[in-house]
Amino acid sequence: EMRFVTGVQTCALPICQSAAGELHRIAAPARVVGLPPIASVHSINMHSCALDLEGGLWCWGANSYGQLIVPDSEIPECRRGAECSPIPLRAPVTQMDRAFIAHHGTCTRNDSGEVRCWGDDPAVRDVPIGPLTNAQTVDFGLLHGCALDERRVVRCFGESDFGRTGDREDGIIDLEDVVAVEVGSLHSCALTATGEVLCWGSHSTGALGVPDSEVSRCRHGDEEGGCSPTPIAPTDVPPIRALSVGAHRTCAIAVAGGVGCWGAWTVNSGVFPCRTDSDQCNVSFTEVEGTSDAVAIEVGSSVACIIDEEGAVHCWGTGEEGQLGNGRLTEEMTLVPVRVLGFGD
Repeated sequence: EMRFVTGVQTCALPICQSAAGELHRIAAPARVVGLPPIASVHSINMHSCALDLEGGLWCWGANSYGQLIVPDSEIPECRRGAECSPIPLRAPVTQMDRAFIAHHGTCTRNDSGEVRCWGDDPAVRDVPIGPLTNAQTVDFGLLHGCALDERRVVRCFGESDFGRTGDREDGIIDLEDVVAVEVGSLHSCALTATGEVLCWGSHSTGALGVPDSEVSRCRHGDEEGGCSPTPIAPTDVPPIRALSVGAHRTCAIAVAGGVGCWGAWTVNSGVFPCRTDSDQCNVSFTEVEGTSDAVAIEVGSSVACIIDEEGAVHCWGTGEEGQLGNGRLTEEMTLVPVRVLGFGD
């Protein structure tokens, strides 16, 4: 998701304050300073990390749970004594080729395929380090995560309520030829080599992309709702070539072109169950206008963004905190992608 974390002068929190207590909302992209040439960037709600071309890791943002992987003595004062860094800090790890970040934790994979994790995140604490050797990707949700290994086997871990980790004790999801796995707050989706999408976990606010009648009812504590511990195919999804799962919403780029999404933007949208007449939630694959040339996609908790063939970035969703990156703050839901400033020609 497009963040408000600039790595420049403001505290790396969703709504930050200067020393004088003034609130900052970054409505257009700002360059992160102090970084060497970067191979990849990874961001979540409270911190971000960047992997450089030499295998070094740099992180900034909140550090309340030790997710920046640096000693406390190296954390500068961020905001009224808050434990966070407004600038990138070099983590004491080398020869990393992948980084995976959770809400309150950070994991890396070195060039030998070994996965290591830091932070005090429930999902990170449950990462099965041994079985994740040579993991191609690890993605985290609210209290769980899933990994895809070099054999294309999906293994999930962490909280198992609502079927999030499948129906096997070892967490392996019975799927074949998986090329990508994405994790939301309470559900996950996988993309197969044939372009099929399959999802499992909680069906709250339409997350699995099927009618309520197609999933069973399940209960966890005082909560009850639809769920499926076994992977099911969302309704009317065409062959897909790229997939991204946000907190409760999933978007995908079709092989034939264009982006479609299903599920709710946020759990606070007031839409439960998902209604066909609401712009806050889609019960099945719904095409997004102006996305025919999308080559990459990323979905957050309240905004989605694509990169087009010319390298330009376009986002849609909510923009009251500057998430759309077009220099404006807007309280209305933006359903048609708008151009993010500073990218592409």
